[in-house]
Amino acid sequence: MNAVLFDRDGTLLVDAAPSDDASRVTLMPYAAEAIAFARERGCAVGVVTNQPALADKTLTQRAFRDVNRALERRAGAIDRWFVCPHSPAAKCGCRKPAPGLIAQAVAAFGVDACDAAVIGDIGSDVEAARNAGALGILVPNQRTRPEEIAEAPLVAGDVLEAVRLALTLLPALRRAVSA
Repeated sequence: MNAVLFDRDGTLLVDAAPSDDASRVTLMPYAAEAIAFARERGCAVGVVTNQPALADKTLTQRAFRDVNRALERRAGAIDRWFVCPHSPAAKCGCRKPAPGLIAQAVAAFGVDACDAAVIGDIGSDVEAARNAGALGILVPNQRTRPEEIAEAPLVAGDVLEAVRLALTLLPALRRAVSA
């Protein structure tokens, strides 16, 4: 089995303020199709997300859950959510680009890191994948810096393209690791 791990804000959801208003949830193009495609191919589907607003209390746990539920109503079920609630100053092991969230996800799904793809919109998403031994795919948006695009080993035009690319490349990554 493979696992597809999505970043939330800017990857599945349009990254727009306020992020605590479930009524304003807007999906990124092809987000629902990407989740459905991964599911149809038998993949575990997870979200790995940094949420420092939980640490500084500008986002409540309830509002965070409400936004997540709204995302799932519009895009499809997520098997598991992996959340770093810490501020960048905390220097924790779960905040991307650290590999903690990806390590938690692959353990929870019972897959090796080489059987997981992390799809995100900024460099720290791709770096977290690399740090964990997973496949990282960047899906740039307006927030993505040019240097992040230049440094990303894999870039896709949208999340559906990223999932298709991941499912094409994961078997080769598995073979390379097993060799």
